[in-house]
Amino acid sequence: MVRKDPRTRVQDWERNALQQLRPLCGAEIEAQMPPKKARHIPVLAVDDSPAFLHTLCMFLEGDPIFKIVATARSGRDAISAVELWHPKLVLMDLQMPEMNGLQATAKLHQYFPDLPVIILTAHDFPIAREACIKHGAYGFVLKGQLGDELPALLMKAMLHCRK
Repeated sequence: MVRKDPRTRVQDWERNALQQLRPLCGAEIEAQMPPKKARHIPVLAVDDSPAFLHTLCMFLEGDPIFKIVATARSGRDAISAVELWHPKLVLMDLQMPEMNGLQATAKLHQYFPDLPVIILTAHDFPIAREACIKHGAYGFVLKGQLGDELPALLMKAMLHCRK
């Protein structure tokens, strides 16, 4: 026997109840229904620094649109986490052990071409910025300018995620 997710059962019940009430109450019943909660866009955060991962998680905590659903400490772990968690957006450090952010972004772009990856780095080298974009990164943000640049880039990426 296949069991349905409880959330799906509640949604089915709401839909059925609405269909039964519509002929009795008309469209006004829909106007009285509470608004549905918006779903968060799931985000994977990747950085070899536990302190920066914590900072990033705190930065997005309580955000009404984005929610970090998983973290990874290397590019190799990021690829596994994308396969496991299916995020709609990845925030990726550039310099990491095992597989750096550039290599991981190229792999992710190869297997998940519609997945936006935003590179986060402490170093602003034009050649690094160009290489990231060339290898499939959606954007590039300096860690020191996280508060200034990341929100606008996240909003732009949100449009990409909702397509």
